Amino acid sequence: MRREARNGFEKDFWKLLINSVFGKCMENVRTRVSLKLVSLDKQANKLMMKNIFKGRTVYSENLMAIHQHKETIKFDKAIFVGSAILDVSKTFIENHKNQPGYFKDEMGGKILK
Repeated sequence: MRREARNGFEKDFWKLLINSVFGKCMENVRTRVSLKLVSLDKQANKLMMKNIFKGRTVYSENLMAIHQHKETIKFDKAIFVGSAILDVSKTFIENHKNQPGYFKDEMGGKILK
């Protein structure tokens, strides 16, 4: 699809689409944080006493954000698909890196970024 693109927008669109699939597959769900906004001291103290408390951010006298680790982690990302995409792309680049002009845009000889 990307090879058949007629302009820079289409080329960038397909590149970003493929990169987003790769990125979502390789996403680390262990680093996710739960964020709760509180306005009462009693509510803030209750959340800070939990063992999943990570930190806090005070925005004003009446507003605070409580950062917490996730209580349950759902491993629903296909990391093996992301690693397969990475392996295939590395192999492809390794096989074609010595062909002059292979990775250049063929539209007018310009390289699109």
